[in-house]
Amino acid sequence: MPGEQATVREIMVTEVRTVFPETPVVWAAQLMTKHHIRHLVVIDNLGGIRGVITERHILKHFSPWLTKGNSTTEPAAPPPAIQVADIMTESPSTVTPDTPIPKAAEILATKKIGCLPVENSGQVVGIVTAVDVLRYIAGDGVAGHEEEFETYMPPAFLNKDRELTLPGAYFPDTKLQDGLQAVLSYARKTKRIGVKLFSIAEQREEVLGCRPVKATEKYVTIPAGDFLDYHNLNVRGPLEVEKTEEPGYVILSPVLSPTFHNPE
Repeated sequence: MPGEQATVREIMVTEVRTVFPETPVVWAAQLMTKHHIRHLVVIDNLGGIRGVITERHILKHFSPWLTKGNSTTEPAAPPPAIQVADIMTESPSTVTPDTPIPKAAEILATKKIGCLPVENSGQVVGIVTAVDVLRYIAGDGVAGHEEEFETYMPPAFLNKDRELTLPGAYFPDTKLQDGLQAVLSYARKTKRIGVKLFSIAEQREEVLGCRPVKATEKYVTIPAGDFLDYHNLNVRGPLEVEKTEEPGYVILSPVLSPTFHNPE
């Protein structure tokens, strides 16, 4: 049996998927489906925890729509356009990384909930679920053998000056130095942004739309104001980054930003 002094830090998931209260519930459902998860932490613009939305919230709200769609021969109506704030659990129970696992298990059991956001200094740093606790109990503290671990990578970020900053770790094959250029592209159908990074010295042909990159040892910053204006996009805050097989190329997903395609 695992020791009682073991803490949440040992079993929590640090790669937390988050949404904002204004995020459409349909987008939240897409995020759950994409990453095969059942819970999302709802945060404010400062990273503070506002609530939790789960698959049960979504299924409960959409069940009348699903039933209606199956009981008629007419084309199904589109799902209700609601926001996460409309159905989430507000002010959820939370734990810290140093909370003992037995205490977390007690909260999950007594409150009959499936997850606990993990916070530190008011910021979400992880999530622990009932399944995580069960795996710990069953495996004597060892995660399930079939569990796939991923190294946490911070998201990209668009600040108020409309500068796009990405951790340099997303470009392991690119030396972060002066003389870097970037090309931004936009896929209207999927509402995603492509970022291609390359060195002027290594580029033999002129690339249309290239822009200078500010590079440090850990980050690259790309001016994006004109790009956003051209595509009529209002983007701010964090953006999920998807690595590709092409060196120096990543894709930014709008799913973390509720205002991505809703210009003010």
